[in-house]
Amino acid sequence: MKIAYLGGFKDGEVLVLPAELNDPVQLNWVIQHDDVRKAEQDLVDHSNRDFTLTMKKSLINYNLMLLKKDKETRLFYVEEGLSKVKILERLNEHWKKSQLVGFDFD
Repeated sequence: MKIAYLGGFKDGEVLVLPAELNDPVQLNWVIQHDDVRKAEQDLVDHSNRDFTLTMKKSLINYNLMLLKKDKETRLFYVEEGLSKVKILERLNEHWKKSQLVGFDFD
């Protein structure tokens, strides 16, 4: 099973979960990732100063969502707080990266 990320530093990346026959896949509703770009930026911002730097973790939450487009449904991990406009923008770019999980027949 393939689930694409929308937003944040993982935008466009794909989580690939092995699907074994007769073995149900359990998905997390929320996945947390360390924002490596934010940590690196903080380090660069403070690199020219002469003091001790305490690094704190910058975590980004991604929420599991079923999103529909053109009567198809796919799973995505969407950055928490991402606006609907940005979700739609990212969705159009990364739609085919996630596995199809259903249809809308209405």
